[in-house]
Amino acid sequence: MEMINLRKGEVINLRKQAPGTKRFGIGLSWKTARYTGQADFDLDVSAPQLDSNGHVLRPNPQAHIVGYLSAASPDGSLSYSGDERSGKTDSCEDRYEEIIMFEPALVEGRCVKIPVVVTIDEWQDRKQTFGMVDDAFCEIYDADTNAVLYHYDLSENFSTQTAVLAVELSRSSSNKDEWTAKAIGEGFAEGLDGFLPMWGLAATRQ
Repeated sequence: MEMINLRKGEVINLRKQAPGTKRFGIGLSWKTARYTGQADFDLDVSAPQLDSNGHVLRPNPQAHIVGYLSAASPDGSLSYSGDERSGKTDSCEDRYEEIIMFEPALVEGRCVKIPVVVTIDEWQDRKQTFGMVDDAFCEIYDADTNAVLYHYDLSENFSTQTAVLAVELSRSSSNKDEWTAKAIGEGFAEGLDGFLPMWGLAATRQ
């Protein structure tokens, strides 16, 4: 299928619109050209597995927040590869700074939602915001063929925000084997700590 450009708020059914795809890659890319400070500008991706109450799965919730806190979910459905290279030439992964791999068939039954969030590490100490980020986008691609299926341009002005909810994966209420992806593109304050209470966890910075 040809790549589809998503609009903010648009929802796609992954199984119906990409029926032959078993594993999806969710890649995020950006530039930090507007940051002139001396500190590192470290952006992190997090993809928590949430239950029907919107809380991270237990026990050991940190293991269910893939990316910043865990390299893979306990059920094997989510894995984090960051900007590592697989050794293949002409790899789709070369386009991205951060990557989450998603295999819907492996997701355990308690998980009904997976938001994909990008945050700035140590944003408060380094006085960094997403207003210093340019050309940000999120893409969903076939992880086996590297064919890009969906492109979402994160073009909003997040001048004072320190976290961005890029896309949200949700299990269908009528068919547990079907998952949708919604283009969100909303900015939030307080970095990752702004999300942790919503996910049923305590913030790390008091």
